[in-house]
Amino acid sequence: MHHPQRTKAAVQRAAVLFLVSGLLAVLNSLRVATGVQQVPFIALGGLDLGIAALLWLLPAGRWHIRALWLLIPVAFVVIGLFEVIGVQTPYTYPIFFIVVFIWVGLSLPPRTALLLTPLTAVAYALPLLKVGATPTAFESIFVAVPVCVLIGEVIARVVSQLHAAQDALEQRVVERTAQLQSANAALQHELAERKQLQAQFLQAQKLEGIGQLAGGIAHDFNNLLTAISGYADLMWDALPHDQPMRSDLEEIQKAVIPHPT
Repeated sequence: MHHPQRTKAAVQRAAVLFLVSGLLAVLNSLRVATGVQQVPFIALGGLDLGIAALLWLLPAGRWHIRALWLLIPVAFVVIGLFEVIGVQTPYTYPIFFIVVFIWVGLSLPPRTALLLTPLTAVAYALPLLKVGATPTAFESIFVAVPVCVLIGEVIARVVSQLHAAQDALEQRVVERTAQLQSANAALQHELAERKQLQAQFLQAQKLEGIGQLAGGIAHDFNNLLTAISGYADLMWDALPHDQPMRSDLEEIQKAVIPHPT
């Protein structure tokens, strides 16, 4: 899995190491008495500072993790140049390789340090040949290189376990977030349904109230019609048969008590 932030952090760590290397070269130039002897120190310091600035400005987040391998030969070349121009002592020379493998352990996956063993041995030996080092210095290869590889592998495995735990935690966070979003969507849907049911219930209550009101009005109106019909019947019985008003009463009764068609 590609992690842009981790790749960027690895490149920035390398930039810091080159920055420190450049500053060491510049500071060591102050120990040199003549200007001619100072030139290699200043040139090497400028090279390291330029590499540091370049690494810091490059879009490292877009790099694949394998692109970080390219930084290792560059670091070995810089260490070799330090040895050739005499900046380092036999005691500090292996330390720079250890620093490189600390970076390897922090930045690259396990077994990378093992794969770098042949290249490291060659990079360690060539500068010693150039400066005509003693046999004791060459014998240090059999100690320094295994120690570097061991340090790189131990750090890489620890970092790999930490990254695996971090990835698992992030995955659980993503899954839990998805569950919470799903539960929230279901809750919102339930609330919407509840609001809809409440609206329907209120509408039903309104219709029921209107029905009760209409029933009450119809009942009162029916009582009025019953009274009108009763009084019409009484007047019908009280009037003589030849009374013209009987026809009006008959129309009232027809209107009050409709006959089925």
